[in-house]
Amino acid sequence: MSNFTKITRDSLLLLADNKSDQIIKFTGHLKWNESSDWFTFSSIILLGSKEKITSHINLPKHKINKFIEINKLDNHKLFIIEGYPSSYLSKGTRRGSIKLKNIQRSQNK
Repeated sequence: MSNFTKITRDSLLLLADNKSDQIIKFTGHLKWNESSDWFTFSSIILLGSKEKITSHINLPKHKINKFIEINKLDNHKLFIIEGYPSSYLSKGTRRGSIKLKNIQRSQNK
């Protein structure tokens, strides 16, 4: 067995390693998938910058539903997501993630 750990979402991992106690805000476009227990947000960009920190992030529907109700009409709409940068290990891959603090629809498109 190898000691090698594959990593994904590098920018989120750097934030998790260096600024895990600081809330970050970013935008993402919803990709609707009715049959999934997860919401996928794509083109993740730090709020107030043009820095893309990852291509997508998946967040559990049950956690999102604590803050906002999202439905099929929200597909491709822009959301503002805030939370603490974090990471987890899944099948030998360390992945960047977010401990969700809030989510809202963006007024921008």
